[in-house]
Amino acid sequence: MEPLSWPDRLRWQQGDGVSSPLILRLCEALRAAIWRGDLQPADRLPSTRTLAAALGIGRNSVMAAYEHLLAEGYLYARHGSGTFVSTDVPDEFHRVGASGPDEMTAALRPALRVSRMADGMSRFAATLPSRHGQTIVPFQAGIPAVDHFPWPIWTRCLTRRWRAAPQSLACSEDSAGFLPLREEIAAFLRQGRGVRCHADQVIVVSGAQQALDLAARLLLDAGDQVVIEDPGYAGIDGLLRATGAEVIPLPVDAEGVCLPESPVADGCRVALLTPSHNYPLGVTMSLSRRLAWLGWARQRGAWIIEDDYDSDFRFQGRPLTALQGLDVDGRILYVGTFTRALFPGLRLGYLVVPERLIDTARAVRRLSDGGGSVVAQVALADFMRDGHFAAHLRAMRRLYAERCQALERALASHLEGLLRVPTVEGGVHLNAFLPPGWDDREMVRVLAKNGITTVALSPYYKSTKVENGIILGFTCWSEAQLNGAVCHLERVCNSLLSAPPMVR
Repeated sequence: MEPLSWPDRLRWQQGDGVSSPLILRLCEALRAAIWRGDLQPADRLPSTRTLAAALGIGRNSVMAAYEHLLAEGYLYARHGSGTFVSTDVPDEFHRVGASGPDEMTAALRPALRVSRMADGMSRFAATLPSRHGQTIVPFQAGIPAVDHFPWPIWTRCLTRRWRAAPQSLACSEDSAGFLPLREEIAAFLRQGRGVRCHADQVIVVSGAQQALDLAARLLLDAGDQVVIEDPGYAGIDGLLRATGAEVIPLPVDAEGVCLPESPVADGCRVALLTPSHNYPLGVTMSLSRRLAWLGWARQRGAWIIEDDYDSDFRFQGRPLTALQGLDVDGRILYVGTFTRALFPGLRLGYLVVPERLIDTARAVRRLSDGGGSVVAQVALADFMRDGHFAAHLRAMRRLYAERCQALERALASHLEGLLRVPTVEGGVHLNAFLPPGWDDREMVRVLAKNGITTVALSPYYKSTKVENGIILGFTCWSEAQLNGAVCHLERVCNSLLSAPPMVR
């Protein structure tokens, strides 16, 4: 490969820098070259200095793009030798990326269908006229640092529009949500998460739970099989079983949730995945596993619901590209929420649906609850448009990284050798695994009596292989508060070690 002529194959356009940041455009160009097959597995990339000079951009931008693609698994580095294209990208996906969804064969695109409930709601909607004080203590998980939220700015956004609201705003009844907010969400997801969407695909809901409920209503009938992660988010179980679906739990390893190894899931129509950050383990799905799941769904004509849990809070580098951004044939429904990024009382989230589901999803939403309140949506649209949301996310990533490190240091100082604490790359909690034989549920009860709030890890498992641990949130407390709570945790653990019987 000639280093100086190679950049011509990137189909690179520096552009005006408005529609997409420079680093993101370079990442997209490199990804496209890999997917087209212009760059083959194990190909050596030019040095960052050589590529920067050839493209006429700063070396730091090339270094950042390489680092991001290394994190995503498209590239790998060999010390002293350079940077190379990953060998884990299957040849099938080179062909799919090169040909595009319109040229895929019928064998790769079996028919997709929505649930009977969703189809019935859609037909019925066509006949209708169109109408547009809890005390918080460590270590509670999932609670943002609300004391660092820019309340004066939010208040201005809230009052500015409503001080003299026009009738059209006060009587808005679009079941998909306030259009300017949907436009801002779509722009944020395109640039920040690599999601392929526009405003019409976005449906504003009251949080991730309602988004998951809406997705289940769209896709599942009684008796349908749905794959979920094990361990995984407990709130999904009742929701899925209410549809009459058969739940198939699959184990999570170091690369994310495993694919089915037996014929038990051959008839599965839906998989509910958290590729960016599994809850509660915090595992990020590898690129090869992501591509494997896309291939699995394509072969079976299945849908994927992607719950992008905690993707905003990756402590090193940019948040990884969403699985939806790798989908070439529109089979992923993407779930997101503002609960952890802003504050839980906001009660706003979103569901991004494929093009083919827009009308059906709007119909189901309209007949299920008619749509949410527009009051906060208007304020959030301005909050995002004026750059406050992006600025707040940047500040919270820094703050949460500092607090996570403070908690890790405190646990290493006081409880090393007793609790096993894996390295945390992002999110709003960490896991502390207990010694063999300890009962995490009993541990949680004892800690609660001593003023410490934790959650047991074992109830999140559905299989026989269960890990015992406690989930420790860190986002809502200062370093001093976290140190004090860990000292208290140490005293409780020591008392349990010396007391007969131990918590086992």
